[in-house]
This record gives sequence, structure tokens and C-alpha cells, in this order.
Amino acid sequence: MIRILDLRSGRLQAVLEGHRERVSQLVWTSPVRLLSGSWDGTVRAWDLRDSATPAATLAAEVERVWGLDVADALYAVGP
Repeated sequence: MIRILDLRSGRLQAVLEGHRERVSQLVWTSPVRLLSGSWDGTVRAWDLRDSATPAATLAAEVERVWGLDVADALYAVGP
């Protein structure tokens, strides 16, 4: 898991989940693009423009498109 904080306020801006093991490397390729490497042998590319959408908006979109609330959707995907 990667946590992105605002340097001025210290507030949490984004949580990036996807690696199964520890994140061992981070590289900013632009102000909104991040690459991460993990002990699980994967490299992920993150576009932080996507994190600008409020969580409540994303949850409403999940419910509208999938017909599931967030808890049901997460249960369906599994850990």
C-alpha cells in the first residue's frame, strides 16, 4: 500500500493498493504519474489524476454501474 500525503497540510490525498508484498521502489515520472516496484515482483504505474475523484462519488458510481454497494463489491472481489 502506498499513501500519498499533501506536503503542506500533511493530509492524506490517496491510498494506492495493488501490490501483494512490500513496496520497495518509487519513481515519479511526472507530477501526476508514479511507478512503484514491489517485493512481489511487479511494477505498477499510477495516474494520480484518478485519485482526485472523491470516494463518495466513486462509491455512488459503483452502486449505479454494478448494482452493488461498496461492501458487496469488495466482498465479490475478495482480499
